[in-house]
Amino acid sequence: MSSAEMLITCSMFIAFGQLEGYDKSQACALGLACLQKAAKNSPNQIQIFHIMLRMEELEHLAFHGNNLEVLRRLETLEKKVKILGRAHKTFFKELLNEKPKITKLENINRTCCVLYNECDKIYENLLNMSRNNKALLKSYASYLEKYKWEFQLAQEFYEEAQEAEEDKKTAQIILKSRRKSMKGEIPQPIPESASRRFSITNTSYMNDENWDSVSCAAAEENEDRKDNIIRSAINTPMNTLIYSLSFLLISLVSIIALAIIAPMALSYSATIDIRMSMQEKVCLMSGVPYKMLSQIKALQSEHALRGFISPQMKNSTYTQTNLMLDLTEEVISAGSNGKLIPEVVQAYLNSEYIVSIPIKNYSLENTSIIPEYSQTNTSLSFYMGTILAQGRNVLLQFSDLETLTTHLDNNYPFLFFYYNRMVMTNAFNKFCTTFVNASVDSLDQNFNSLLIASCSVMVVYLFLAISYLLVMRMHTKRITMEIKGVFKKIPKDEIGKIYHNFDKKLDDTMNSLNSSILKPNRLIILSGCVTILIVCMGIILILIEYKLNSDRASLSMNNLSIINSVLYRVSSVNFRVNEMIQRSKYSQLTTFNQLRDSSVTDIQAIQKYWYSIILGNDKSGYQSAVVGKYSDIDAQLSNTCNDTIEMNFANTTNDNLCFGLNDFITEFISRATELNEEAFKLSDSTSDLTRRYIDRLFYLSQVLTQQLLGFVSKFVAHEKTAQTYITATSISVTIIVIIVMGVLCFNSLLSFWKERFCLRMLLNYLNMEVIENTFLLKEYVMSNSVSFSNTTTKIMGKLNKIHSEDSSTCGDESILMVKTVLNGGVDASILCNREGSITIFNNAAEEMFGYARADVLGDAIQTLFTEEYSSRLTKLMSSESTCKGDTFEAIGLRKNKSTFNSKVSVSVTTYDKKPMLIAFIRDVTPEKKLNLLICEEKKKSEDLLLNILPQAMASRLKNGETNLYEKFNDISVFFSDMVGFTSMSSGMQPSELVQMLNSIVQGYDKLTEVHGIDKIKTIGDAYFCVGGLQASKTSDHPEKMLAFSIDIMSFLRRTNASTNKPVNIRAGIHTGEAVAGVIGFKKFAYDLWGDTINTASRMESTGVPGRIQISRTTYERVYDLGFEFEEREQEVKGKGKMKCYLLSSKHHENPMNFQDDDVNIRTFQSTEFLSLKEHHDCK
Repeated sequence: MSSAEMLITCSMFIAFGQLEGYDKSQACALGLACLQKAAKNSPNQIQIFHIMLRMEELEHLAFHGNNLEVLRRLETLEKKVKILGRAHKTFFKELLNEKPKITKLENINRTCCVLYNECDKIYENLLNMSRNNKALLKSYASYLEKYKWEFQLAQEFYEEAQEAEEDKKTAQIILKSRRKSMKGEIPQPIPESASRRFSITNTSYMNDENWDSVSCAAAEENEDRKDNIIRSAINTPMNTLIYSLSFLLISLVSIIALAIIAPMALSYSATIDIRMSMQEKVCLMSGVPYKMLSQIKALQSEHALRGFISPQMKNSTYTQTNLMLDLTEEVISAGSNGKLIPEVVQAYLNSEYIVSIPIKNYSLENTSIIPEYSQTNTSLSFYMGTILAQGRNVLLQFSDLETLTTHLDNNYPFLFFYYNRMVMTNAFNKFCTTFVNASVDSLDQNFNSLLIASCSVMVVYLFLAISYLLVMRMHTKRITMEIKGVFKKIPKDEIGKIYHNFDKKLDDTMNSLNSSILKPNRLIILSGCVTILIVCMGIILILIEYKLNSDRASLSMNNLSIINSVLYRVSSVNFRVNEMIQRSKYSQLTTFNQLRDSSVTDIQAIQKYWYSIILGNDKSGYQSAVVGKYSDIDAQLSNTCNDTIEMNFANTTNDNLCFGLNDFITEFISRATELNEEAFKLSDSTSDLTRRYIDRLFYLSQVLTQQLLGFVSKFVAHEKTAQTYITATSISVTIIVIIVMGVLCFNSLLSFWKERFCLRMLLNYLNMEVIENTFLLKEYVMSNSVSFSNTTTKIMGKLNKIHSEDSSTCGDESILMVKTVLNGGVDASILCNREGSITIFNNAAEEMFGYARADVLGDAIQTLFTEEYSSRLTKLMSSESTCKGDTFEAIGLRKNKSTFNSKVSVSVTTYDKKPMLIAFIRDVTPEKKLNLLICEEKKKSEDLLLNILPQAMASRLKNGETNLYEKFNDISVFFSDMVGFTSMSSGMQPSELVQMLNSIVQGYDKLTEVHGIDKIKTIGDAYFCVGGLQASKTSDHPEKMLAFSIDIMSFLRRTNASTNKPVNIRAGIHTGEAVAGVIGFKKFAYDLWGDTINTASRMESTGVPGRIQISRTTYERVYDLGFEFEEREQEVKGKGKMKCYLLSSKHHENPMNFQDDDVNIRTFQSTEFLSLKEHHDCK
């Protein structure tokens, strides 16, 4: 059987064999482990399929009764709970810092609150899904116990989970007992512990999670009553009723502020409709007197012309008369029903106008005398009533046209309209102007009232809203105040204990924090500000829209007055032209010149006023009041007639409806101007003029009047409706914003209150004795108050002194001063208690060891050093004597496990009857590195000095000697000089020349090291070196110098072969005595003096290029080495004739012979020389 098959069989046996000591879930877990191992042992395809089936079977068996989805979600939930623990650890780690960052602590607390909410929500959903799941019940109980400190509720969930588990175990024990009874064995009794309730204090869970005095374990049965009271106070939520009511109040005030202004603005806007509708009727009364009279005069003119009244004339005049009477009746009805605005009622009722009452006289017919009249004062109401009454009489006379057209002296309606036409027209014009001015003033007063009301409402609203924001601002600062005033006051050693307990159980701190800009405290203020801004903006927009409506209505009323002026002047011009043509006896009331001039003035006014409406005026900014604004008015103004159609109203008006109102006005002005002049001059017969008047002017004026009345109705219908789009939008948007911001603000308040509660719950980690003995903590826990006043601080100090002898205000100040002093030090300073736990860790120590202060507070100081030196510190602390100290060098151990050299000064003393250890540590690594660097630089300096001076001279110079010289009895001196150097250097760049010399001299220097020769100096292109001095003080220096010269020739030949500037030299050697030393004290150099030096120089200068010349003394030392020399005699300056010897050219290479085929001729010449020398030495 293969190993995979064996593991599959074992898994089935373990899972279904009911092994003793294993419950069902444990057996299934072991079986699954065997199957997973079988899957890794290279099973075949059939075995893989078998493993998959068995895994599904065991998983179903294992999770039967435990929903698999619940377990998976529990796994995710446990990760969140672990993250919550890390967040708590990070909170206390930050509190350990000398200056904790308040913002970071708030972000950590906010993260904890989010995690609490997520865990609570998930647990709630899972409990609703699977209340009987044992794993879920245990997990939730653990969560309540460890992180919410609800021990009683956690106990209930533990017991509920234990009951189900014990029932299962009891059933298994009973089953095993029955099996043993069937086999004849003695059954095992059921243990009493199977029915025992689960206890938090006895669970292995609590053994694993023991927090000692600062843990979150469940309260023991014998826990002190005070501790229970304090913990209960910590876990009690704060009372937030006042803030909830203030939130509701400001929301209600926001709606009320809008509810006051909006209806007020809408009601004022509604008066615009009423006023413009009434103005349409009131101002149209100006044209009624002339219109009524022109109708009567037209009937009279046609009757005089034709002897009868045509149906067209009768229908036209009857319709227009009836229209004027309807208008008059509406105005009278408005005055009787109180619909006139109060500002014009007085003008309507005051008897300030004159009325002429005609006296009928039948006897004056066919005479030139007109009936007499009487005058009296009257009011506008009398005018209107008389117009309505006499106008109806005129309508009745349409059935008896003879009376209306011929018996004029006895016709009271005609006489009344004729005598009072000008007075009534002026009175109605004044009444219209009064109405318009009063309406405009009323609109301005309404705006001022609305403005005052809006400002008052906004001032009150802003006062309340800003007060609310200030209260909320102070309230949202509570978390910051509580962190500063409560949590920062917690003793550092207690915080250190909590943190290190966390550190033993959790692997890491929280890295990602909830640092969102939209924090609940900011959202509370932001939503309030947005609400205030929107409400104020809504009120301002409503005010602006009403102002726009008011200005628009004022402009429309003025334009309506202008249109009315056009309308009544059309009737007056029509009347005057007819009056000048007929020249009746009633014309004597005025002159014809006056009639003509008045008509000309009115015609000009018609043109001026009409085009001010069409093109605009100064009040409207020269923008048209009607064109392009409304489609129906534009249609009425436009001309749609064919060019062949002539404007003719004699027979029908239907063909003229295609003409626009502009065309009617223009045509009327043209015809009226023409007929006015003809009528004044009577250029034709009366009958012809009358015919032209009726056909060309009268019917046109009738149509024009009808068109103007329709134009006015349309204009008023459009302009009287106030725009309320902005108001409606403002109301809707403001209400929506108030609701949205209210929901946002309230949710933010709930989140903020949860954050405060989460912050309070962190106090559960503290030992209850610490809270009991600390006044600030106790006051905060019991009364939820934090005070920063000086008085409270003093009282707190006194109470703390009573409750705890170990702490006082003076002590706190002393500790603070010590911390400040130590933090200012450049060396690491560490203060420890009697156990060696670190209590103070200054800034320099943080930088030196790489630990944050929170990482080491509460830890042993020995952890900062290697084991070798930790034992020394332990021994020092274990000593019973005090006031002792020690200074030693130690190896420090950084956080990253790297080491460094340090000098430690440790002293043990007592404070407040307690032993304390103070350690001052200085990192001496830079000093050691500096010393090493100084040694290296010193060596470099010595090497540089030895490069200038021999060892003996350098030593004497360092010892302070001033006369540095020494005589040498036997040395060999070498001189070389480049042939033709001056001419060659003149054709080279300075950089090329220096480069060439440098390469050659460097080659010489290397050869001096090979042969043990001392280089003295270079003089231009000359090279000066000596054998037999300090470094080469041997007796064979002449041989070495000759070998050196041979190698120089080989070196130059190789150099010349690689360059295009070949160099040749002369070389000279002399052996003798000389004096060497250093002279001067600036830029000193090692040099030699004596005849030997001069002779060696002469050997070089009298030599042959490419050859080596030696003196007699040198020859005597090297002649027996097997070299051949050419003896010669030379005249030497200062010496006379001297014998010189040239080394045979076969013993060395020629520097100038560097052709390719000869490069390697004598490469090993110096090696050959050394072999000959060794052979000679052996002899």
